[in-house]
Amino acid sequence: MVAVGALAMAPASVFAAQPACGDSLTTSTTLTADLDCSGYNGTALYMGHNGVVLNLNGHTIWGYAGDDSNSGVDTDGYDNTKVTNGTIANFGYGVYMVQSGSTKLTQLDIVGEAADTGDYGVYQDYGAGNRVANSDISGVQYGIYSQYASNLQVLNNTIDADYIGVETYYDSRDRFENNVVTADSYGFYDDYSGNLVYVGNRSNGGDYGWYLDCSSYGKVTLKNNVANNNSDYGFYLYECYGSNTSYAPGTGSKITGNTANNNGTGFYDYYSINSVWTSNVAHDNDDDGFYLEYPGGVDLTYNKANRNGDTGFELSENYSSGYYNVYRISWNTANQNSYGFYAAYGAPGKGNVANNNSSDNCYNVRCN
Repeated sequence: MVAVGALAMAPASVFAAQPACGDSLTTSTTLTADLDCSGYNGTALYMGHNGVVLNLNGHTIWGYAGDDSNSGVDTDGYDNTKVTNGTIANFGYGVYMVQSGSTKLTQLDIVGEAADTGDYGVYQDYGAGNRVANSDISGVQYGIYSQYASNLQVLNNTIDADYIGVETYYDSRDRFENNVVTADSYGFYDDYSGNLVYVGNRSNGGDYGWYLDCSSYGKVTLKNNVANNNSDYGFYLYECYGSNTSYAPGTGSKITGNTANNNGTGFYDYYSINSVWTSNVAHDNDDDGFYLEYPGGVDLTYNKANRNGDTGFELSENYSSGYYNVYRISWNTANQNSYGFYAAYGAPGKGNVANNNSSDNCYNVRCN
């Protein structure tokens, strides 16, 4: 009687049979062997109920051998599901999430197939509160793609993508933390999202480390990230402010403690009103260390630009107060660049240090 009672209390996943390709899971399931769907031209597994956990148990779900747009796991609109602990290989979409919330993807190895064109590691559409954590994604065109979603968390992943590592489109309040991204073109790419947070990530070796086209949909936070060896820009920001923003220095995007080395340009910003730039470092970039265009209300303090091929700090189109000039440029350091500090027009500030630059140390910027 005791043994029977113990069995009755065992979790449902113990009793769920090994699924077949194309199955819809209505109860939590643990794989007992690899699931080989290489000869099945369709989605391997669907979630069929809220709260289902799929534990791959160290096994692999193999996708169709050839070019396809199938999914390894499709959440099918259900919430609070989880996929963990194994490999998903050779699918057009490793995990496909549409209109699902609070989904957790953890400890996964998602691997693309050379035959697949335009494939994705994780694809999300209209999700809320989903998480991708402690996983490896490789051999795909797009590592993680998210659109019209909110509060996505991407944490502690390694992503190696043939085109874009992480792409967001009209998202809001996502958080990306401690990810290592290698991508041929863009490490992190965003169109029209707002209030995204990037902390402690590394993006190296593509054309752009970060390409953020906020287009006035909201500000961003960039803290302690690293962009090295990108051919065009380490960090590129475009209009990263809210559409209803008024002139109030210090209330905009926060760009603090980031490092850009050996890129084309270290940091580029166009018209991110009221942004705060503090303790960032740009060294050994081929062009400018920091290039800010229409720097309305920007607070630029304690940054360093050394050994860049052109200007350490350049302010372009800063021709009046308010939206078109910096709030201040103070206590920054520019050494051994082609130019130290250059502003098209006079810029308020003090305490900047410039030494051993090839041409002007300080042009329209106040230095000690």
